[in-house]
Formats: sequence, C-alpha cells, structure tokens
Amino acid sequence: MATIGLHRISLRRAVLTVAGDDYHASVNQVELIPEPLWEWESPLGADPMRGAYPVLTGVRWTVLVGFVQDFRTPDSLSVYLVEHAAQIKTVTFTPDDGGRTVTVDVMILPARLGGVTGDILTAVAELPAYGAPDLGE
Repeated sequence: MATIGLHRISLRRAVLTVAGDDYHASVNQVELIPEPLWEWESPLGADPMRGAYPVLTGVRWTVLVGFVQDFRTPDSLSVYLVEHAAQIKTVTFTPDDGGRTVTVDVMILPARLGGVTGDILTAVAELPAYGAPDLGE
C-alpha cells in the first residue's frame, strides 16, 4: 500500500480569473461543487432490496464564487456578472500552493445585489459548469 503525502492549500494567495480577468481582490470564496447523478439498477426478477445497486449516470458541476459587491469599479465582478449574463466564459482557479490550475467553462449568471444596512455587501454567484473541471497538471 502506498503512503500518500499532503500539501495543504488555502485561498491566501489564490487567483480566480473569468475570461482572463483577475478578480482575486474581491473574491473570498471559491468552490467547485459536484452533483453526482445516479439511479438504482436491478436485474430483471431480482429482489429489489438485495439485488439493486447504484449506477452513476453523470456528474453536474457548479462553481460557487463568493465576493464583495462593487458597483463603482467599471469592470468589477458584480458588474461583469450582470452585463455578461447567459454567456459562456472560462474560469480558472489557482490556489496559493503554486500547484494545479483548475479550468472550467461556466454560464455567467448574476448574483444577489444589495444587502443589510451597515454591512459590507457580499454575494455568491452560482455558475453552472459545462462538463467537468480540468484539474491541470
């Protein structure tokens, strides 16, 4: 049996780009969330409680991006998500360890606008992915 090492990562110096533009200054959360799609399969005539087994039929991915809202900066992520809604763009995410860069094509969707009085306004964009992310090398 192999012993597998560990290289911890964090978002301290992570970079997130959308269509080549770097948004790391406003981003405080990046998550690539899989949604496994599966169904029960049972051979004909088998006891459904004992003969059934799960079959993976696919995986849908969503990219969650948490960020501070900004409507003063012309090219901010807040503005970008509204102005480019429904467009397909490439997102890249590189954690601060200098390791792999994850790349995935997503549909741009707007996020929440506004919030609670007295708070720094934040939002989370949920961007559906086209296929699985490429984990790079």
